[in-house]
Amino acid sequence: MERTFRRTSFGDISYLHRPGKTNLIFLHGLGGSSNNWMKLPESLDSSFSLYFVDLLGHGRTDAGNWDYSIKDQCRMLSEFIGNLGIENYGLVGNSYGGWVSATYASRFGNPGYLILEDSAGINPTVGEWERSKIEEFIDRLQSFGRVNDREVMEKIILNNSTGREKLSEGDLRAIRSKTLVIWGEKDRMIPVSYGRKMSELIPGSSFESISTAGHIPHYTHSEEVSRLINRFILGKVV
Repeated sequence: MERTFRRTSFGDISYLHRPGKTNLIFLHGLGGSSNNWMKLPESLDSSFSLYFVDLLGHGRTDAGNWDYSIKDQCRMLSEFIGNLGIENYGLVGNSYGGWVSATYASRFGNPGYLILEDSAGINPTVGEWERSKIEEFIDRLQSFGRVNDREVMEKIILNNSTGREKLSEGDLRAIRSKTLVIWGEKDRMIPVSYGRKMSELIPGSSFESISTAGHIPHYTHSEEVSRLINRFILGKVV
């Protein structure tokens, strides 16, 4: 994987890339970065062209005076895809990145594939917790040693708490991408019931759960997640 940057009106977007034929764009969770996906490349099929993107306010992507709303993330993603000249692609999103991915597929673009892993978007958000719990959550994010700015994390959490950008049943029913929903059965952040509901609402979607996984299966169960992605896109176990 090679680190590079792509210019947009939101500044330079940082991403890791592995060349291939089938384009897959990966979006990490809140407080994460493109590095979060680094356990996957070894077991994902070599035909996949992988793009691990640092979302606005995360990793090495430029910071700016943005709202850091879900819509801002989608607009950035639209520019990013357009500037790369990618026409056929799939989106893979975990947690907050899944929320962005599902919103994008519903309202902004039409990815050929959509893979939602323990996705936010219809669940109660961190911003709806008590203030002391929110502070503890941000402290935990900062303790991981990432470069993400605390004020940006607070802004994102505040935006997410309003409910204005939550995914409606209509949004999910409007998705036309071939969709796979993956969930950890032991997810305590977003219980598996939300994953089953998402899958029921997205037309034709498939649902797969991992019995011993929590909120980030791609990290704790990378080979199993890779196997599910390979099978979903290629139609066979590889």
